[in-house]
Amino acid sequence: MTGAGATPGGTVTVKVGRATVATRTLVDGRLVVTLPPATRTSAVTIRYAGSTSYLPVTASRTLIVR
Repeated sequence: MTGAGATPGGTVTVKVGRATVATRTLVDGRLVVTLPPATRTSAVTIRYAGSTSYLPVTASRTLIVR
């Protein structure tokens, strides 16, 4: 995550489909997560809980394995 000013902190939750695969705290504004093996198409959702400097946000993308 990037932004002007303070480095983001707080927690991020990663879901593949409906399953939560990680809930971790950002370190220096970064997070590394290894996703489980995907089937042909999987919805990946990232939820940032927010902090005193940044608002919460959720983003979803479709992962397509060919």
